[in-house]
Amino acid sequence: MVQKKKKDIHVGRIVLDERELARLRCTTTGEENGLAILLLECAELTDGIQQLQLLKKIGMLLRKLDGDSVNNSQIDICLEILVRIYWDQESRSPLKRATVSALSGIPENLKEKVISCLVNCLRKELLTVDKSHVRKVIDSIAACMENFSLGEKCMQYVYLEVLQFLHTTSE
Repeated sequence: MVQKKKKDIHVGRIVLDERELARLRCTTTGEENGLAILLLECAELTDGIQQLQLLKKIGMLLRKLDGDSVNNSQIDICLEILVRIYWDQESRSPLKRATVSALSGIPENLKEKVISCLVNCLRKELLTVDKSHVRKVIDSIAACMENFSLGEKCMQYVYLEVLQFLHTTSE
């Protein structure tokens, strides 16, 4: 009988800088079990598997949001941080896929905000001049167009800049 080797799946880990953590902490005041609290808890965990489970909970919470009845500045900050988490993850990472799933389930009236955040992050990434970082940027561009409708919309806004980046980096 042949035994299959069990694959070790590298989940990775979400790491936010102090500025992003401080922004999240400011939005959690007066909240008991909301989006910002879960996102902060997720960012403070050190185990990628636990972060993955919390991202799934965040996704369920995002799906239940009623865009008209939420604190917009709090939601904006949380969405910006989720988009940042998306950009920071390695391509094909389970955390990246979970973030895509969470962002894809947001209510229609919040999708433009996510697209705007994606566009801003991509534009920052396209400014890279470090040759060692170019591969990650190209992988991120490809990931945007892979089963992520909000990422595809983002690409529609910046496709000329992406083409210019690809042309410049291929020289």
